[in-house]
Amino acid sequence: MLRFSTAGESHGEALVALLSGMPAGLAVDLEFVNRELWRRQQGYGRGGRMRIERDAAHILSGVRHGKTIGSPIAIELANKDWQNWIEALLRDGSGFCDAVLFVHAFRAIEADDRTSLRDVAELAAALVSSKERQLETVTQGNAFVDATRKTWPCAALETLKAVWDGPVAYPVGIAVAARGHAVPLEAALAGYIQALVANWVSAGVRLIPLGQTYGLRVVAALEHQVAQTAARARSTSLDDMGSALFRADLASMRHETQYTRLFRS
Repeated sequence: MLRFSTAGESHGEALVALLSGMPAGLAVDLEFVNRELWRRQQGYGRGGRMRIERDAAHILSGVRHGKTIGSPIAIELANKDWQNWIEALLRDGSGFCDAVLFVHAFRAIEADDRTSLRDVAELAAALVSSKERQLETVTQGNAFVDATRKTWPCAALETLKAVWDGPVAYPVGIAVAARGHAVPLEAALAGYIQALVANWVSAGVRLIPLGQTYGLRVVAALEHQVAQTAARARSTSLDDMGSALFRADLASMRHETQYTRLFRS
């Protein structure tokens, strides 16, 4: 008798299917299975979510050399949506914008260009898509600058406070402190972006929820995008900076009035 069961959630790490009762020696065409999955991905019903999915089945057990071996067949469909969302934020959203602001604040301090530093600090405080995002970046930025001036002071932070008396965006505060302590731009920028990704992943691990191991896999898988974002940011002007992820912006706006507010954005 054939038995079929599934486990997992659409927002979780993966979906798993278990088929038991299959006799040994039957050919399994994985390409056919994935082609049937592709047919579903063309979209059914009112929503179009299926069209953005790229599901592919991975056989974990029960099949060897393309044939069943008589034991239960386990099939996994990994959920890559969460990783894809974070990668998009990093490539085309707030992550990229913060990286560009970081670069220009760093270089302004490096060149002792106080006018440019003030302009970058002002732009960073204003260039946010929602009240929620503005609260997030300046709360973190102000706290970081205040704590660092007390525990790890440097002349660069005093320069920032002298030229800009408004709220300090998080990437500006960290960039100024990094340059003030002679941390190279490449290393400081990569560290900032990597920490940003780790914070996003940590939020997903707690809220979805997902396991710590899967979260670490996502961080590792995004290393290439961290490097690419850092390289783009170093060669991008302030005029060319911008975000294309309006749905993430809308989500942050909705979070302003959400009853349960687990995170800033």
